[in-house]
Amino acid sequence: MPADSEPSRIWIRVCAWCRRVLSGENQSQDPAVGSSMTTHGICPSCRDEFIRAVTAERAATSPDGPPVGEAR
Repeated sequence: MPADSEPSRIWIRVCAWCRRVLSGENQSQDPAVGSSMTTHGICPSCRDEFIRAVTAERAATSPDGPPVGEAR
């Protein structure tokens, strides 16, 4: 079977933390468009929360105080 006759694959990105579907181009909810595959990433909200948590943890455990660029 020639490669041109294969259905197009649609990648649906899902946040691995909160499981929200992440938007992006080349995504479609129309099953007639082709078969779908799922991949994982992290959404902006979960990424920001992770960065806040890591920054706070480092500030609390650092013997020198908060990281550079943050108020003391």
